[in-house]
Amino acid sequence: MGLAMNWDAIGAIGEIVGAIAVVFSLLYLAVQLRHSTKFARTEYHTKTVNMMAPSAHWRAASSDNARIFREGMRNFRALHLDERLMLDGVLGIMVVSFKDVLEAYKNNFLEKETYQAWEGYVGGFLSMPGGAMWWEQAKIRYTDEVQQTVDSAIEKAMPYDQRMPILFEAEAMQTDDSGN
Repeated sequence: MGLAMNWDAIGAIGEIVGAIAVVFSLLYLAVQLRHSTKFARTEYHTKTVNMMAPSAHWRAASSDNARIFREGMRNFRALHLDERLMLDGVLGIMVVSFKDVLEAYKNNFLEKETYQAWEGYVGGFLSMPGGAMWWEQAKIRYTDEVQQTVDSAIEKAMPYDQRMPILFEAEAMQTDDSGN
């Protein structure tokens, strides 16, 4: 009987050790999951910045591109057909990037502040007269959810030319250059 008790005691100790090991394993997994989530959020934040890089690089690549963007944001139809096509590509990239940001935000890979910054950025450009003109015709290319989200961003945003008037005031720049 003494031998049976020893095996029972050893079995009980084994179960306790096993239970403790399971608890430590779960704690380890929780720490790893938390670390992985932080890493994923950092990666998505970096990805959102990189998504806009082609648009920003295009605008900064030449004075002609900058002019096309500035004039197109004021009046999309005032551009020549080839220029409209160029600006359509840039604005399309902006909306597709925003769609990806929306998905990342909905899946908790982006913080609210990053999403709101994007919302203001996209809404700010597309609330300008030329941006709104483009969006009304281009929106059909996107899902209903993207259309509604962009429309909401446009409603909330201050037009970019009002937020950054120095970038869009050609007349003021010409007056300053002439010395008047």
